[in-house]
Amino acid sequence: MSQLPLKIRIGIRDHWDTKDSEVRKSLAKLQGFLALSVNILIDFPILWDELQKQYPSQDTFAQDILGLVKTWADDLKLRLQDKKYTAWTEQFLAMIGRSLVARVDALPVNRVKATWEASGSFVIAIPTSPQTYDSLSTNFAEDFDTLFPTAASTTKGNDESEGAEVGMPSRSQPPVNAAPRGLPSLNTLDRPEILFSAQTPLLMINFQQSLFGCSPLRDSIELSPYDPRAFMGIMNPLFILSFVESVLGYQSVPQSSDANQWYFKRDTPYG
Repeated sequence: MSQLPLKIRIGIRDHWDTKDSEVRKSLAKLQGFLALSVNILIDFPILWDELQKQYPSQDTFAQDILGLVKTWADDLKLRLQDKKYTAWTEQFLAMIGRSLVARVDALPVNRVKATWEASGSFVIAIPTSPQTYDSLSTNFAEDFDTLFPTAASTTKGNDESEGAEVGMPSRSQPPVNAAPRGLPSLNTLDRPEILFSAQTPLLMINFQQSLFGCSPLRDSIELSPYDPRAFMGIMNPLFILSFVESVLGYQSVPQSSDANQWYFKRDTPYG
């Protein structure tokens, strides 16, 4: 954060770091309603590098960015409370799992957008071209309608017939836990700079090989925050597990795995 102009750092302090700021209050209400943790990932230095041409005055930069997050949180909570979107809410809760993660990013879009990543998190996309942040609630409502592949048709079905049954997973009836399947190879994923949209890594991965072979002292991976001040404590395990399979060469052991513990083994010795 030290590379940011002073006025922006003051804005971050007053509108983000302060627990009783307006955006923090909105996020707390959303978290209380969901009874799940809500984590917002904002890399202010990256955003400033991408958007500073739009802000000849630095006074409102942090406030504007955090105002978008506040509107997103407020609009999402209103939708989740609206009985008209019950089926949408059921699908949303099934998709987010145990926590809700949203990343704020500057992207080449034509307006502020809220999209859903396959990795299981929101992206609040801010246009890199000059924009006025008008009609945010209307835009977010459109984005929510098309958030999932079946969301639009599901919402339409609810409007036409309140008694229609929709085949959505229910939070009250969780799916049967199944053994994890193999993860995609790293060779099939985009380059890291595309996956992370030029953001600094959240975690550093350090592989620790056991010196005792097949003993209770197993190989391990040590995770440490790249920047402890910015790390929010929540990370999707896809990249870590893909690293274990595709880079380290371990294979999943489905018969020994369950919903809480995943086991992997490597038959080929190193070296």
